[in-house]
Amino acid sequence: MSSSPKKTAVTKDAHPAVQVAVKLAPHAKKAAAAAAPVVIAKAGDLLQRSMDGDVTLPAVGRRAGLNRRITSVTDTAAKRVGRTDLLPEEAVQAKEWHRRGQALAERLQLDVSKDKKKAHWASIERDLDALYDEMDAALK
Repeated sequence: MSSSPKKTAVTKDAHPAVQVAVKLAPHAKKAAAAAAPVVIAKAGDLLQRSMDGDVTLPAVGRRAGLNRRITSVTDTAAKRVGRTDLLPEEAVQAKEWHRRGQALAERLQLDVSKDKKKAHWASIERDLDALYDEMDAALK
C-alpha cells in the first residue's frame, strides 16, 4: 500500500462547480495555510492594541471599551496635573481625578466570577460616568 493521499473521483456527470472545486482544493488549502499566520498575527495585534487602550481602534467588547475610557480619563487628568498654569485647587482636583481613574483601572483588572461580571462592569461604568460628568462640568 502506498502512503499517497486518496484522490477524490469526480464523475463527468457531476456539476461543473463540483469539478472545479475538486481541482482547486489543493491550491485553496495552500493559500489558506500561507495566509493563516498573517491573519492570526494581525488579529492578535489588534486585540493587544485594543486592550492597551489604543483609542484609534474601535473597542472590542465591554471590558476593552471600559479600559479605553478609563485610559482616556487618566491621560487627561495626568496632562492636567503636569500643567503649570493651574490654580492650586485645580491641580489638587486634577490629581484626584487621576487617582480615581487609576482606582477604576485597578477595579477593572480584578478577577470577578462570571456570574458577577455584568454587575461589576456596570458599577465601574456608573463610577466612570460620574467621573466624566464631574470633569466635564469643571472643565467647561
